[in-house]
Amino acid sequence: MSLIWPNGSATEPACTDSFGPRAWAGPGVRRFHTGDDAVGFDELCAIGAGAVIESSSIDWAGWQVLVYLGEIDGIRTWVRYCHLAERSHLSRGDTVSAGDLIGYMGETGVAYGVHLHWE
Repeated sequence: MSLIWPNGSATEPACTDSFGPRAWAGPGVRRFHTGDDAVGFDELCAIGAGAVIESSSIDWAGWQVLVYLGEIDGIRTWVRYCHLAERSHLSRGDTVSAGDLIGYMGETGVAYGVHLHWE
């Protein structure tokens, strides 16, 4: 499977907070960061072909979309796009290809500034 970055290109977007333990965790901030935070672009693109499993709002993530990419190197793989500016046009059961529009970067849920949290 060929994957791209969520900015729709082969160039990795700027990362402001990466996966792993955090040195700082203020109110509402988890001590362990479960994904990467990316900035510097507006449209969020599917990183690969898959099926939409969830498209809804959840407390910490705000508007979010979960896509099942299938097995990659024998491992069942999902990607979640969080903090979208608004509800995505995608619904459960829709399919996407690499580069398809998921939504727009925002700061819904528990977010400190506009960014994409993806995991």
